[in-house]
Amino acid sequence: MVEQPLFGHRLRQLRRARGLSQAQVAGGRMSASYISLVESGRRTPNADFARLIAGQLGVPLTELVGVAEHRPSERAYRVDLIGRLMSARSARSGGDHRHAAEQLRGIVADASDTEDRDVAWEARWEFAEALGRLGELDEREAVLDALLDDRLTAETAALQTRVLRALAEVSRHRGRLRDSTRIAERARCAGSTLPATAPERVHASVDLLRGYVASGEWEQGIALAEELLAVVDEVPVPTLRGLVHWTAGAMDFLHGKPDAGARFDRALAEIGPDNDVRLWARLLRAAAAHRVAARELDAARPLLARARQAIDLLGRPGDRFRLAVVEIAAALAGGDRTASLSAADELAAQVPDRPPYDRARALVVLARVARRYGEPDDAARHYQEAASRYEECGAYRLAARAWRESTAEPAADDPGPEPDPHALILP
Repeated sequence: MVEQPLFGHRLRQLRRARGLSQAQVAGGRMSASYISLVESGRRTPNADFARLIAGQLGVPLTELVGVAEHRPSERAYRVDLIGRLMSARSARSGGDHRHAAEQLRGIVADASDTEDRDVAWEARWEFAEALGRLGELDEREAVLDALLDDRLTAETAALQTRVLRALAEVSRHRGRLRDSTRIAERARCAGSTLPATAPERVHASVDLLRGYVASGEWEQGIALAEELLAVVDEVPVPTLRGLVHWTAGAMDFLHGKPDAGARFDRALAEIGPDNDVRLWARLLRAAAAHRVAARELDAARPLLARARQAIDLLGRPGDRFRLAVVEIAAALAGGDRTASLSAADELAAQVPDRPPYDRARALVVLARVARRYGEPDDAARHYQEAASRYEECGAYRLAARAWRESTAEPAADDPGPEPDPHALILP
């Protein structure tokens, strides 16, 4: 009699001991996916298929329906899996995300969901991270969805929080801000059983706060920012402390609080180039954008210079594009017509290739340049497209602000006395 999961467990042991793939065991009458289902216990073969599988392995059927034993070969196979996982991590650390992704794809295919479920989980997570760095969002989302359904994820609050945070990030990168915020709310709920200063719980709260800022749900972020600031000094990770001050500073700015600049300064004291140079460069850009919006140009210029040095080192087009948006805003605020117009022309050529949220922010700045220097038709067109891109992302409040600014007096050279939400750059 074929009993599951005993049969599948024994099949996997014998297959691995012989160095066979699932496709080789499947032969011509079965599929590799069917063998995978049998090994995981999710499919029970009938007597004919059971004999066929035994024949492919070259063993009598009794070998598959007998008592499973933990053999030294199984331990060796697990050690091999872990070694491959470490090699893939090393490739990722070295920046070879393509090679790492291919290694991890193989590990995911080979690791079981039972005896090696912990290795399988780690491999899937690393695979999702590599796919994220490669910009392959469809496959990354599929891998993360599978991880969310994994029993190990459901059993562990920290893992569930981590996977939900990653799914929220995917939605954010796709420009689905409302979806991202809702998923971030789920992540925060999943992490609510963790200690208040546990990194996964704090990360989830930071993600949710920046979701509120980006999507325009600013009032909902006030209490959450206060909750984070109440525990920030006890958070054990400096970078995470910096993220708390950064996002809280954005919330302070939106609500017109005078200490917003101090929050960005605190963030810079916690986040430096030694622990995450790209995050540091983004923070420099965010702090500079805030200073420009506050008309503190003398404070903004050195921040922009340092950001430029870091981003030139990173060499990523997206980072350079986002920095150019802030540099144009600074030139415009400083009344530098030549710099504003030349940089705006260069930026405009890149706008169509950027994601919707990046496009919207850039188009607002381009509209301000056009309005300031006597191109009202271009300004109206840029404002209209910016509002459309914000609406596409679900950032309806920012879309409304763009429309409102487009109807301001043509002679106006800034968005008015209210805080400028288009200037905010989030982690």
